Amino acid sequence: KAKKGGATTVYDGRIAAQLIQQQYPELAEVRSKYTSIVYPGQESIHPLTYNHPVYGRVIRFRSEAPTNQIIEGDLPANIDPKSFYEIAEKAIEGSLVAEHVCEPGQLLVVNNLFTIHSRAPYEGQRKLVRVRYDDPNHQTLVIGSL
Repeated sequence: KAKKGGATTVYDGRIAAQLIQQQYPELAEVRSKYTSIVYPGQESIHPLTYNHPVYGRVIRFRSEAPTNQIIEGDLPANIDPKSFYEIAEKAIEGSLVAEHVCEPGQLLVVNNLFTIHSRAPYEGQRKLVRVRYDDPNHQTLVIGSL
């Protein structure tokens, strides 16, 4: 556990996508390119919202960073990049589900297919173990089968 701060905040990406569709439908298909700093060579391009086959319309978003790039020509002329990020952040803030500060030994499971999560700033050290399970042939992970 960090000395201070470090809460994980989880948002429902379906609610955020619905807010975008209702208030700024012209932004729903704006594509962004995200380049990983941690995993060199990995990048993805996707629209702000997309229709997931199981969860319906969800938001796909990363906060503004030097490694993000809005695809040229996708942003409407009346909205600049700064406004785009502000609008998306506001929609995400409107879809808050939970905020959690982990105690040592706790496990927090987040489904990245329809949620978005972030971490609050913290002081001191914290140690986390991240497990990524994304086998496209399995829809359910049964606890105890690992």
